[in-house]
Amino acid sequence: MKRASSSKTNFLKGNMFSKRISLDRQFDLPRGYGDNKIVLMVRDPWTFFSYWEINRQAEDKVRNEISKKKLTAVKTVLRVYELPQEKHNADNPEKIFDIELKDLADSWYIHMEESGKECLVDIGILCAGGDFFVLSRSNIVQAPLGKMQEESGVEDRGAPGKNKVFGIFTSIDIGRSSFQLK
Repeated sequence: MKRASSSKTNFLKGNMFSKRISLDRQFDLPRGYGDNKIVLMVRDPWTFFSYWEINRQAEDKVRNEISKKKLTAVKTVLRVYELPQEKHNADNPEKIFDIELKDLADSWYIHMEESGKECLVDIGILCAGGDFFVLSRSNIVQAPLGKMQEESGVEDRGAPGKNKVFGIFTSIDIGRSSFQLK
């Protein structure tokens, strides 16, 4: 019984491009693209997902500003803003909370206490005195409600011609075309 070769080299047979391919060869994917952005998206009614890339120049600029003000940078955080329902006002959030980032994180799941929240997120540097310096701001997103719509008290009258459309898809007037039902 012949054992399979433990070599990390593979030989492709029967191919016009046959050649030795080394599986040891490493392909380096870039860690980033030099962007300075944060993106927020809805995962489910109670969870948002955020990913970001902060370029070195933007971070250096903020750190220089912190240094000029003689402040001490303490930690990098995601600052989550819960926005008021139906007002879409990012300047006057209902609630703000911080999530400390560790270990070179570049994405995070944000869990909310209630469903249906509208939020935006800043990534930034929090200083010892509580000052917050923004590196980038996300888009605004709204999660769906995690329940059925409650009764609105308004009677559903339906769209004009609803019964005609319904008739097209049921056994009413079998043999007649939709044009004839008008």
